[in-house]
Amino acid sequence: QAGACIVEIGRRLLRAKELMPHGEWAAWLAEKVEFSERSAQKFMRVAKGYANPQPVADLGLSKALLLLQVPENEREEFVAKSHEVDGEEKQVAEMSKRELEQVIRERDEARKAAEAARADAETWKNTADAKEISLQNAKKKVQESETAAKSAELALAEVRKLSTQAETAHEKEY
Repeated sequence: QAGACIVEIGRRLLRAKELMPHGEWAAWLAEKVEFSERSAQKFMRVAKGYANPQPVADLGLSKALLLLQVPENEREEFVAKSHEVDGEEKQVAEMSKRELEQVIRERDEARKAAEAARADAETWKNTADAKEISLQNAKKKVQESETAAKSAELALAEVRKLSTQAETAHEKEY
């Protein structure tokens, strides 16, 4: 219930802030609530971040804030599954704040590494594709050169034949 209460407190603070005239929010907070403006901002961030408070129902404010680092469309699944923490499988509710920070950091690092690997793979694929195109172009040029060489050989043979015929004709004239 703690998570649901945190979200509800944040929603009510957001609503109260909307109703306050400009510049009176801090004074109203100091007079009406038992926590600081910074704490109020944390509650409001959680309320904005969780349309559905169920994923954070068993978590405190600090864990709910940490989980805002996980994209909203992945958050419920992240909370529902077990994560390895120092060789032990744990649910988010069982983790300390430090452990949750570590799991989120490792998740982000793994994602960055995977993105870098995908980018490298794409670069290598593009390079390989370009090399394949170059190879195909070179093969085509070789074939064209071979065809040109055969044509030149045929032309040379024809020239030799005509030259021989011309010499024979020339000799017959004398």
